[in-house]
Amino acid sequence: MLPLILGLIGLMYHFMKHRNDTWIVFLLFIMTGVAIVVFLNQYPLQPRERDYAYAGSFYAFAIWIGIGVMGIIEFLQSRIKKNEVVVAGAVVAASFILVPGIMAARDGTTTTVPGSTRHMTLP
Repeated sequence: MLPLILGLIGLMYHFMKHRNDTWIVFLLFIMTGVAIVVFLNQYPLQPRERDYAYAGSFYAFAIWIGIGVMGIIEFLQSRIKKNEVVVAGAVVAASFILVPGIMAARDGTTTTVPGSTRHMTLP
């Protein structure tokens, strides 16, 4: 959930700071995500999902995640007038610790695969 929040923060921050650049990344996100799936005419619910078709859109969203961290750093630096390097280091360290930490906290017993497709993908 945290990468999604960081990505949406990055999208908003990017749109507020550099509107034209945001459209370029947004088009990269759309064209390498939904548009490539429509172009390739993928069938739904395949035994092996073709997730590699979404790799470009993952890259575009990763750009927004990084911009979201930068937006949080800039927001905190405007609120806290202390040393900017300390604030930036604290935000980057928190994101490096929290995102993998939350993922590691899930032990894998709760599945996110719906029951209707689980029989095709899991042994």
